[in-house]
Amino acid sequence: STGVYGECNGAWITENSPVKPITTKSIARVQAERSWLSLATSPSSLPVYIFRLAGVYGPGRSALETVKKAGGDLRLCAPDDRILTSRIHVTDIVRLLGLSMNLSAAIHLTGSDIFNLADDQPCTRLDVLSFAARLLNYSLPVDSLEGDGAGLNFVPRVRGGSKRVDNLKIIRQLNEFGMQLQFPDYKSGLMALAKGDLGPFDQDFSLPAFQAVQMDTISIDCVPIPKDISLLERTLAENQALKSQVTELEKKVINLENTQKAIKNMLVKKLVNKRKNETVEKRTLSDDS
Repeated sequence: STGVYGECNGAWITENSPVKPITTKSIARVQAERSWLSLATSPSSLPVYIFRLAGVYGPGRSALETVKKAGGDLRLCAPDDRILTSRIHVTDIVRLLGLSMNLSAAIHLTGSDIFNLADDQPCTRLDVLSFAARLLNYSLPVDSLEGDGAGLNFVPRVRGGSKRVDNLKIIRQLNEFGMQLQFPDYKSGLMALAKGDLGPFDQDFSLPAFQAVQMDTISIDCVPIPKDISLLERTLAENQALKSQVTELEKKVINLENTQKAIKNMLVKKLVNKRKNETVEKRTLSDDS
């Protein structure tokens, strides 16, 4: 979660920004990140990629549901216009994680890295709620929404701090494969939801859920993980299998080197014996003469 960055007073944050968790959940998430990253430097040497999610929204979980529940009264929706936040549609999360898992399986990624997953348009909660209200044809109480929000009757809520999440790192990765965010801002995401879009939950995950990504001569399809085995278990199994193969190859190389040494020693002995025999023969011939 990008909540691990804590309170940033509206500043832009990148993956290199220091983590300053301020809630119990964000503190636990930092600890979880460190535990996962330790696998990359452990004997198992597993590739570990941390994806810090901005505010997640999608079907059944968006500003549209919040506004509907409040009957269009934004004052009941904690419409904070002082805290800047970022968000990302669940469809883009699924696409990005699918790409990462299948790249790892196809080209055996190593090491570790951290990516922020967020769209291109940080804004306030009030901005999002106001747009959702317009999509639902609710009238906005203009007078009470003007100014610094003093008349909004804020509903108390613990938040992860004011920040704008920089997504340039993950966008560059997408561009390398000719991809882009399906919902680059909250407006495009909310408009799709208002029209009934259910992605990604309307996809059949028994089939490849994503388009193939072409990497030079490698074709990578996002094949779903079997339900009876977790990604970590599969990765560990693959890693162990590769280690076993490497061990067998190392044994064969050692056996081959030993065989070569034995053949070399045998040839040297034969050469030495041959020269000894030649020397004896020369002496015999000399004595006879």
